[in-house]
Amino acid sequence: MPMFFFISGFLAYSPKLDNQLLGKRLKSRFSRQLWPTLVVLAIFILFKYALDSNVTLAGLWHKTLYSDSKAGYWFTYALVQIFLIFAAVHYLCRKYRLSDTKMTAIYAALIVVFAAISVLRAALVDRMDPEGIVPKLSALLSHIYVFHNTTFFLFGVIVKINKDRILTWLDSYKHFLLLLAITTALFGAESAYFKVFVTRYFMLATILSGAVVMKGALSSATLVGAHLIKIGQNTLPVYLFHYFFIHALTKVPGLSELIVFSDENPLLSKTVGFAAALFGSWLIMVLTVKIYDWIKKSDRVHRLIFQPI
Repeated sequence: MPMFFFISGFLAYSPKLDNQLLGKRLKSRFSRQLWPTLVVLAIFILFKYALDSNVTLAGLWHKTLYSDSKAGYWFTYALVQIFLIFAAVHYLCRKYRLSDTKMTAIYAALIVVFAAISVLRAALVDRMDPEGIVPKLSALLSHIYVFHNTTFFLFGVIVKINKDRILTWLDSYKHFLLLLAITTALFGAESAYFKVFVTRYFMLATILSGAVVMKGALSSATLVGAHLIKIGQNTLPVYLFHYFFIHALTKVPGLSELIVFSDENPLLSKTVGFAAALFGSWLIMVLTVKIYDWIKKSDRVHRLIFQPI
């Protein structure tokens, strides 16, 4: 997920992003991201209720709304809130006509601030009564994901502001960064802070440097590149519908016992697990794209879910 927030931040910023365009993007975030998420989440709750006989619909709805994860649909829910934060900061930067250097410093400082808020929020909320107004409001707004992932979003903004210089530097050290990032991800320190923040930034470096190393294989002229472009064009539908397949698979008797990895060889387990996850993800993506193609055949249904305004 950090990579998706990084990409969102990278794409969100533009030197030409004036107040009028910013307003249009805010409207689009609500109508083209938040609304579809809420509609599909409501359908997903009904889907879960149909498969789970031990819960009530009202109880399931309440449990989902007041959970940080929102049954997995927290991503776009948090992303809209993060974009509001970015929009406010970007508006002020434009108002005072700040230079790229000053904007970079401001966004870097905000990364530190939100990283600290993320840690402090967890420490404070965990000590409160879970039924109190603050924990309830925090869960309703999925703040555990908003504060944490704002750091990756703003990191993407910084990279976009300094794109030319960073890409030049990245290209010069791409193989070293790729090796360092992969090594860190596999054998990184065990501290919680390291895993949450440092390792994930190294994983961003893995993907960025890996993309630079394999940029020829990722072009639209190749089979892999064409497939990735197809998925990229349907990112939101893939995200919204893939949980239906995952939840259905959890109801298949004995499926979880088929995938067992030994702790005796963690490197092998990670490699096999990654390969299995990659294949499963690819299969689910293909199926969800087909569902979206079917939905698009009904203009009324498509507009109701994905284009309300």
